[in-house]
Amino acid sequence: MHRRLAIFTHKIFINTNSIPTTTATGITFLYTQSNRLNPRTNGLAFFRLLSFTPVHRRAPDPDDPSNLMKEDGVSVCSQMWIENFREPDRILSNLTAYLRRFELWVLAYQKVCADDMGAYMPRSAIQRSALEDLLALKNAVLDNRFKWGARLDFFIKSPKDKTEYQSLSKRKIKAILTTTQPAAFQDKIVQEVLFMILEPIYEARFSQKSFAFRPGRNAHTVLKVIRRNFAGYLWYMRGDLSTVLDGMKVGLVISALMRDVRDKKVIDLIKTALTTPVITSRVEEPKKKTKRKYQKKRVLAEDEPKPDPYWLDTFFGFAPEEAEKVPSWGHCGILSPLLANICLDELDRWMEGKIKEFYRPSKSDVIWNSPEGEAEQGNTSWPEFVPTSGPDKTRKMDYVRHGGHILIGMRGPRADAATLRKQLIEFVDQKYMLKLDNENLPIEHITKGIMFLDHVLCRRVVYPTLRYTATGGKIISEKGVGTLLYADNRKKIVNFCSYIIRGSLAKLYAAKYKLRSRAKVYKIGSRNLSRPLKEKKGSSPDYHNLLRMGLAESIDGLQYTRMSHVPETDYTPFPSNWIPDHEKALLEYIRLDDPKTLEDQRFTMREQGLVSPQDYISMLVWNYKRNAISMDQLSLIKSAGNKAEREQRLLLGSDRDSYDQRSKEEEEHEEEFDVAEI
Repeated sequence: MHRRLAIFTHKIFINTNSIPTTTATGITFLYTQSNRLNPRTNGLAFFRLLSFTPVHRRAPDPDDPSNLMKEDGVSVCSQMWIENFREPDRILSNLTAYLRRFELWVLAYQKVCADDMGAYMPRSAIQRSALEDLLALKNAVLDNRFKWGARLDFFIKSPKDKTEYQSLSKRKIKAILTTTQPAAFQDKIVQEVLFMILEPIYEARFSQKSFAFRPGRNAHTVLKVIRRNFAGYLWYMRGDLSTVLDGMKVGLVISALMRDVRDKKVIDLIKTALTTPVITSRVEEPKKKTKRKYQKKRVLAEDEPKPDPYWLDTFFGFAPEEAEKVPSWGHCGILSPLLANICLDELDRWMEGKIKEFYRPSKSDVIWNSPEGEAEQGNTSWPEFVPTSGPDKTRKMDYVRHGGHILIGMRGPRADAATLRKQLIEFVDQKYMLKLDNENLPIEHITKGIMFLDHVLCRRVVYPTLRYTATGGKIISEKGVGTLLYADNRKKIVNFCSYIIRGSLAKLYAAKYKLRSRAKVYKIGSRNLSRPLKEKKGSSPDYHNLLRMGLAESIDGLQYTRMSHVPETDYTPFPSNWIPDHEKALLEYIRLDDPKTLEDQRFTMREQGLVSPQDYISMLVWNYKRNAISMDQLSLIKSAGNKAEREQRLLLGSDRDSYDQRSKEEEEHEEEFDVAEI
């Protein structure tokens, strides 16, 4: 090879012909006849030729699936959220167009890979073979060739699944087909795509009274909403509809889904996911435990993670019993909680109608006396405060739902609560085919404590100082008597969890350092285990040596060793009509994107002028100093005529009278001076 290259180079050096080069217009000559005999020039041209690489633009491969992605999948999802929140009441009949968007399928593949492998896979790291398999899955779904619950025949597999299903033995194939298996990787991708399409549609329609299986809403937000809206209620009704989460008839689910979605492809996919049987193996009876001989403990590899101890696994799996149940219907997977909320949304809407029917305001009530029952009155620093005094009470009711558990608070006679319970039993029986009785819907007084989401809701009498402005601008301060709603068992739960962790660690240290009991561990390491423990007499563990040399940080002790150390519950009440932050951002974006909003702002600026917040505050302070009464900008603007007069009133306020008085005095003084001269 080297010999051929040398001969080729020698021929070019001695050749008298000029050396061609390729350009955009064709082949041209580098040098003329005068430069042919110069070997240095010819050699330089040769190396220029070897170093020159013509630029050829490669035509896009029509078979490359990445060419189908015109935009980012996140932007497609964002546009879906914006469109549905802009028009929440429209009926959607063409969702197949979103199923054809390959960007959503790639995004679903990334999310499922992150859940399956524990690491996020960027789009640039997805191999072409995976994209081709993903495209085949999309086409199979659109052509009705996809089947839920496949065990051996897959369009796409997980990147960590290296099983060769064609080479499996008959015994293994039979075990795969007859035993319980996790959901297939391709099923999870289809579920994720359907979830990304349906979630924004129904999140814009769901009631504000439901808090389970929704973004931005959880058990903690329920408790904060209860403290804000349920203070002052005397009778509480708890309902357990968790049997709905175990499963519903397919016809009821599809009919609830078709209230807003009329796309045949999407409806058929969900219907087949609900009706396709799930293969489960029989649960074998546990065998009697027999004593086994001592077995040597297996040594873990360096890259193998250590298993968590039982107490730690139990601690992280701790959740309220009422909040830990998640529905799983057929092959729907992550769609099951969304479908459950879609079905139970009818109950939420029915209860909202009952809340409006039940509300009867009283003019003598200082809190709830507006037609809508949402007046912000009383002390703003105690928004959840409700006074207990007064000759006449406002009849009011509220309702929240977390999954299959509901809570209804009422302010009124107990007979009204019993009437509502009877109507609720009839509604649930008619809509969900669920038989309830009085035991499933107990009516309890607040003085007994209401257990909801593993929190005991209690009433506490408070005597805050209420400050309000009376007629004439006089500020009045007086003592009030009312009730606050709070949960009193959080400290007990936190203290119990801290006790379990501290006791388990003490047992572990006692076994490791041969101290025989937890009391000796606490004696040496203190109650919060912040001191080092000795292994043997005259020696210390490696950590202690590192600590003395300054190569390790000090031990952080346990935070809560006594119940008095546990902080008080911080369930700060939400403001009235609270919504999550992502919904606020969506609604604000839609409002600003509306051309009518921009036109209104232009009209306001043209009529009222542009006033900065600093100038507005200066106007208020100036008018307050001149008039001893705070004047609002709006009242000043309405009372003025043209723009010039408005600006003058905003700047001067009521100082115009004093200015007119000074002008009259100056005129009189000038007239007197003229008369004196005459």
